[in-house]
Amino acid sequence: MDRLEALVAERDCEKLTYRYCRFADGGEASRLAGLFTEDGVFATPDLELRGRPAIAETFARREALADLRTLHLCTNIDVELLSRSAARGWVNLCLFRRWREPGSPGPVPVTTPALVASYEDEYERVGGRWLFASRVQHVAFADPTDSGWTRPGRH
Repeated sequence: MDRLEALVAERDCEKLTYRYCRFADGGEASRLAGLFTEDGVFATPDLELRGRPAIAETFARREALADLRTLHLCTNIDVELLSRSAARGWVNLCLFRRWREPGSPGPVPVTTPALVASYEDEYERVGGRWLFASRVQHVAFADPTDSGWTRPGRH
């Protein structure tokens, strides 16, 4: 692989993180599954999803939570090419996640992130397109008041 090919491959892998953030935060979470291989894995300390159908089902439920606001800030993306069709990467994450009042269009008052973490990614080139083969989240800091995808006061 020449340097230009390597640069394009690295950039394509980086763009997966940017699209992940855009879809997750922009009300299009159901599109996240399309960023993964058919047998892709998405894992957090609380959740492990295996395969595109499981990822699609879970993130479609997330998309339906219209009053849950999130903002994923991802930085320090480092992609290492292993071959023409495999790569791995590391990404730092600062996630703001809070519930807004139902129907409120305004911003949610918040000053602290729900969590600060990193993603350890594996990428695979399938049909000329780079996809997540695996995305594993490692949490470094967590807000103990964060209720995740469950509105506070509901079980």
